[in-house]
Amino acid sequence: MAERERALADFEAAMQKLLSDQRPQAYRALTLQQLGRQAEAQEAYDRYRRAWPSGDLERQARLPRIAEAGSALGQLFLREGWPEPALEAFEYVLSGHPGDVGALTGRGAALGVLGRHEEALEALTKAADSSEGSDGWLGGLLRDRGRALAHLGRYTEAVAAYEELQAFEEDTRRRQEEQGPQEGGRIPK
Repeated sequence: MAERERALADFEAAMQKLLSDQRPQAYRALTLQQLGRQAEAQEAYDRYRRAWPSGDLERQARLPRIAEAGSALGQLFLREGWPEPALEAFEYVLSGHPGDVGALTGRGAALGVLGRHEEALEALTKAADSSEGSDGWLGGLLRDRGRALAHLGRYTEAVAAYEELQAFEEDTRRRQEEQGPQEGGRIPK
């Protein structure tokens, strides 16, 4: 814990130089939340939201670096249990890249956590339609789609999504075994 406190103090000093950049505020909010300092985390998160680039949001979101950062922050927020800011980050990315599979999948996951399962299913279906040839997102997408369907009481469709996920994972494992060990790695079990 003392190491994180020291890191936070160093971070505070660096923040004085980076006040115009929204990403450090998001990382600071996450660090404060992990330390259990919820009031400070909320303040940092509010500062982060105010720091989103102003002006033509859609034009700025189209810039690959900003879109990539927004999607990464959304994933961080979602992983740390903050679905509302995660959803905002994914929607920011989608304002400039409407078919971004990662942002659509993240949006669907965040909506699912928030209990907005119809909207989650809609986003995940759109992600599935956009994900042709993009196996990197398919496992999470199928899992989250199955969850949304189950929450909506559409159990037959949920089972089908989970069966598709299982087939995808088995196929991925088989392909990895056929390729053999990669440089410096092992074949996952």
